Amino acid sequence: MLFRPPQPAPLSKFDRNLLRTNPGREGVRVDGFWPVCSNDGVDPRGKILAVDYGEKSIGLACSDDLGLTVQPLPSIPNRGQRDFLKRLQSMARAMGARGVVVGMPLNMDGTRGDAVMRMERLMNALKRILDVPLIEMDERFSTLEALEFWRNMSPRQQKKYRTVDSLAAALILERYLKEG
Repeated sequence: MLFRPPQPAPLSKFDRNLLRTNPGREGVRVDGFWPVCSNDGVDPRGKILAVDYGEKSIGLACSDDLGLTVQPLPSIPNRGQRDFLKRLQSMARAMGARGVVVGMPLNMDGTRGDAVMRMERLMNALKRILDVPLIEMDERFSTLEALEFWRNMSPRQQKKYRTVDSLAAALILERYLKEG
């Protein structure tokens, strides 16, 4: 005896009218019913990367696809701008990032000093190689805040957050997501 899958119920007058007014909905019924809600046409947002660029190491963090949670990533040693650009480009592609938040080291009074000028040169290089939006974010106090958190963490928590630099990147990204 051959197994034959059950055939879908014939379309009702309501279903035929629904298909006529919403072309392209064929085959969308589940168990003979039209879905009550659907994610059709919803644009999945995608991850956002954050960078805390330091002289010795570079902290990295990313958000989830909806921009609700932030996760620190392993920091990378700063081996020069060319190495960093290659790494960030491959990471952004691999993660399907929709944007990169870069911490800008403004002076305490909010003015732009030498460190900001260096970061602007880095941002220009990033703009040439990345095809996602770059967002500048004030990073004042992020490293101090991260150090304060770090000192109060257990070794197990420190392992989760990896490095102070990545924790600072996570704080920058969290700040961006809250403000955005």
